[in-house]
Amino acid sequence: DSFSAYRFEQYSLENQRALKSFEVGAGYRLDYDDNVALYPDDEVFIPTNADEEDFRHVIFGDLWYRKGLGKNLRFFSEIHASHSIHHDYSEYDLTRINLVAGLGGSYSRWGWRLPVEYTHDRFDGDSYRDSWAATPGFYIHLPGGLQTHFYGRFRDDDYDFSLSPSEDRSGEDRKS
Repeated sequence: DSFSAYRFEQYSLENQRALKSFEVGAGYRLDYDDNVALYPDDEVFIPTNADEEDFRHVIFGDLWYRKGLGKNLRFFSEIHASHSIHHDYSEYDLTRINLVAGLGGSYSRWGWRLPVEYTHDRFDGDSYRDSWAATPGFYIHLPGGLQTHFYGRFRDDDYDFSLSPSEDRSGEDRKS
């Protein structure tokens, strides 16, 4: 998630180089999935294709922007996009767009971060889920070069379709 990724980046880059204000990344990954029918949150099970195996090609791209707003305050924004293409089960091709923006503060022994995120997921071209999340947190540098961080994640998911007529996890009552 955004908070952990930021702390990992800072930890790995400390005393090596200053963070750039704008970065771009792109990549390709070949995955083997032994349970194609699980949706991204791994809570929904589709019995028709249980335990079906498939390979998928995943292309992804990332943009990061950071701007200092004084000595300790920083604005940050991120865009993450990915698209997967399955060999046999194209109905599970997933497109995901994740937008993040927020503020953070960094001090000598501690820091804080308040990211707000929007995520949009599409399966095989059909809208599936829109999510909004806020993940406030802080980190502390401990003696011995250790570091720890604490954060809470508050998320609201809106599902565009229900997988079974008896369950609509978005909490909306839909009548046909």
